[in-house]
Amino acid sequence: MRKIHFITLLVLLANFSFAQQKIQIHNSGNTMYAKELTAVDSIKLNSTYAKFKVSGEANTLNIQKTLIDSLTFTSNTVSLDKIYIIYNGDDNATIINPYAASGVSITAAAGTVTVTAASGIDNLEYHLLGSSANGSLELATDKDIRLVYNNLTLTNPTGAPISITGGKTTYIQLSANTTNALSDGMASNRNGTITTDGPIVIENSGALHISALKKHGINTSGMITVLDGTTTVSSAASDGFHAEGFAMDGGTVAITSLADGIDAGNGAINISAGTIHITSTADDVKAIKTGNNTISINGGNITMTVSGAQSKGISAKGNIDINNGNITATLSGIAVFTAAESGFDPSYATAVKSNAATTINGGTFNITVTAAANGGKGFSSDGGITVTGGDFTMNNAGTGATYTNTSGTIESYSASCFSTDTDISITGGVFHLNITGSGGKGLSANGNITIGSITGTPAITIANTASQFLVSGTNNSATAKYTAPKCIKADGNVTINNGTLTLSVTNQNGTCIDVDSILTVNGGNISCTVGGNQSKGVATTGDMNLNGGNITVNSTGGVVLETSGSGYDPSYAAALTSDTDVNIGGATVTISGTGAGFKGISSNGNINMASGTVHVTSSGSGTIYTGITGITDSYSSAAWSADGDINITGGSVTTSNSGSGGKGLKADGAIIIGSASGIPVLNITTTGSRFQVSGTNYNHPKTIVAVGAVVINNGTNTITSTDDGVHSDASVSINGGNNTIVANSTVQAMGEGVEAPIINFTGGVTNITASNDGINATYGTVSGGTESNDNSQLNISGGIVIVAGKDAIDSNGNITITGGTTVVCGVTNQPEEGIDFNGIFNMNGGYLISAGSNANMTKNFNSTSTQRTMYLKSNAQLAATSILHIENAAGTEMVTFKPKNGVYYFHFSSPNIAANTSYKVYFGGSYTGGSFVGAATGWGLYTGGTYSNVGGTLKTTFTSSANSTLNTQSF
Repeated sequence: MRKIHFITLLVLLANFSFAQQKIQIHNSGNTMYAKELTAVDSIKLNSTYAKFKVSGEANTLNIQKTLIDSLTFTSNTVSLDKIYIIYNGDDNATIINPYAASGVSITAAAGTVTVTAASGIDNLEYHLLGSSANGSLELATDKDIRLVYNNLTLTNPTGAPISITGGKTTYIQLSANTTNALSDGMASNRNGTITTDGPIVIENSGALHISALKKHGINTSGMITVLDGTTTVSSAASDGFHAEGFAMDGGTVAITSLADGIDAGNGAINISAGTIHITSTADDVKAIKTGNNTISINGGNITMTVSGAQSKGISAKGNIDINNGNITATLSGIAVFTAAESGFDPSYATAVKSNAATTINGGTFNITVTAAANGGKGFSSDGGITVTGGDFTMNNAGTGATYTNTSGTIESYSASCFSTDTDISITGGVFHLNITGSGGKGLSANGNITIGSITGTPAITIANTASQFLVSGTNNSATAKYTAPKCIKADGNVTINNGTLTLSVTNQNGTCIDVDSILTVNGGNISCTVGGNQSKGVATTGDMNLNGGNITVNSTGGVVLETSGSGYDPSYAAALTSDTDVNIGGATVTISGTGAGFKGISSNGNINMASGTVHVTSSGSGTIYTGITGITDSYSSAAWSADGDINITGGSVTTSNSGSGGKGLKADGAIIIGSASGIPVLNITTTGSRFQVSGTNYNHPKTIVAVGAVVINNGTNTITSTDDGVHSDASVSINGGNNTIVANSTVQAMGEGVEAPIINFTGGVTNITASNDGINATYGTVSGGTESNDNSQLNISGGIVIVAGKDAIDSNGNITITGGTTVVCGVTNQPEEGIDFNGIFNMNGGYLISAGSNANMTKNFNSTSTQRTMYLKSNAQLAATSILHIENAAGTEMVTFKPKNGVYYFHFSSPNIAANTSYKVYFGGSYTGGSFVGAATGWGLYTGGTYSNVGGTLKTTFTSSANSTLNTQSF
């Protein structure tokens, strides 16, 4: 077709040569060449060229016919402002140089083109077309230039296809709808397929394919800027782009290299738009890298596949700032351990690595660390990591192991999604982090971690299914050291102000939040799902301060028996645990645990609660084991467990423990509930069974148990147990509050309401119901199994005490009542009693009514009592449906009492009993109006109503002693 066009052209020239003055040759919308017709001697065609013979020119102008879009004629002035270099295979390149007289010298020897431009003209435009398997462009310029690639294919086996000198900016314009290819050869003596000593700008929408067999794809001592087009470095023996700075605002860059993908030297990197694909396979390389400068990413799409050992995706010695864009990285490079001093210095494959600080304000991130990338990191920063926004999906399967560090000590490494030598701050963003590599971490900081702010609500989901690995010692021994999986790990403090954290660990010794210093939770929603034996929901070395927010922990992990001494040392799963204090001041905490020996809230120091809400449910069982001294020992679960004190001065606490031997609140120190102004609400329940440890030693499911004192100052406290309600090895003091204690056991002689060597009631309302002793003051059973006066002490000086049990009140020592109101009912049948004591019972004040069986063991008050008393012994039973009523001769009511059970013997004392006064004792009758003292139900001391003896029986009338405080009557 083009041949026909040229024949037509010759006819036109013959017919109209005098009418037309110039002939124009067009290519890609531009006038490539123009000449007066009178200067054109001839135009000849062959299979390749249109050969123009111009008068005065020694050589013909050979233009490939395929490059001529059209020929036109004009009488107008034609201004040619573009230089054309057309590569013609092995033939001399065609040069169209309208600036030959203006300081631009161009020579061509076959495919080798040399340009010297000293025109002083800015932005001269060089159009490069054609192809050559042995061609190049060597261009020296004094001004910025534009190289227009128009389906250029150029290979230089011995050098760079394109080489620009002069230190000026080279604009590479990739013509629309064109595909251009450049390649060097193995014999090249240059550092790049394109090499310049000035900045490069790539623009327009065409495509450029670069093959760098010798070294870099594009090499410049200046900056590379990509604005448009598709630039592909299909293979680079070294860097894809090697420059001093890199910027991108559009287009596509695809690089496969054996060294760095984009090496910006010590220049800054700024990416705001466009698409980058980089595949790096060599060891110790970076997909995108700057030296001492910064990287700023404000948009675009970046995909990196990095498989070399210790290689990085995005790397800077300066800061990395990411504000937008989409970043995808896949890492599979192994860690490298370089010999240093007395050991090794490790280096890991990392998706984004900064030797300074990393700041992320937005963007979408999909990062995969394969199992081959041992110790691999998603984001790693020697300075801090700050995240205010972004969407993160990360899957890290990098494994962990041990090595010898530079000081000669065995140390461990593990993979992590975010890792920094200093602090992590996350106030926004959405995170989906999955960790499967042994010992792996989600967030890991050598400094502090801060999550959320007043307005910043990040959503962080971390699922860690990794396993621990042994660092030193013998596996499963108490002295063994492990690197264990963590969702969040900080060597410093962790502060959670806001946001939603959904965390899970599945294997042994995992921890959702692990803090080597202080944890402070001020807000947010934290959910921990904890699997694996001895795993923890939240663990701190320093204090744990729960000031706000919602914390939920669901645990299924149990106990691990670690070998130690002559036996084992148990290590438990726990929801919240601190090596120092746990302080609850406003948070809502919900805990569930099913594993053996599970601890809800555990502290090596104190547990303090001033406000907030805590719910703990445990079904973890207890059992026996051989302790470190070789003696049989036992463990059981506990809702709260403190090696120090438990102090609850406010808030609401609800616990339920159904595990065998399970405890409610357990402290090796004291337990203090309420204060003068602090009114907590407690509902503590244990429903498990006891189990035998050895001989007569059992592990009992106690509800509140302390080695130190138990002090109840205030609050509404409901304590329910299938064994002991409140137990202390030291003392129990109830000074206030509304307290309901139920201790009902199905086991004979079990179920003590309140038990301690020293028991004091000074205030409040306490209602105790027990299957055994309601109140038991004892130091324990003496040798031989008999109980004697062990000098234990029950003191009642105030408050209302309502107690029912077999021995409703039992003191192995003494009883002293100086105030308050005490209402007691024992069981019907001996040998159990309403009040049983081995020492002295002094009634020196207050109000007492007690009823019990007709046991011969029942004793009167002590004669040293300073307040007058009555000890009444009935041969007939007072039924549980009946009433005891005592009044004086004037009909003044002394006491009206309805027993819980059928009873026979009574202890009564009141400040109102007078000497030498007549009293009547009735069984039966009725009481209208009023209520039971202390809001008791079903039985107790009547108050506020009226007694009627109608239907009652006068059992006895007697006159009190004129001298003694004791008055004993039998009837």
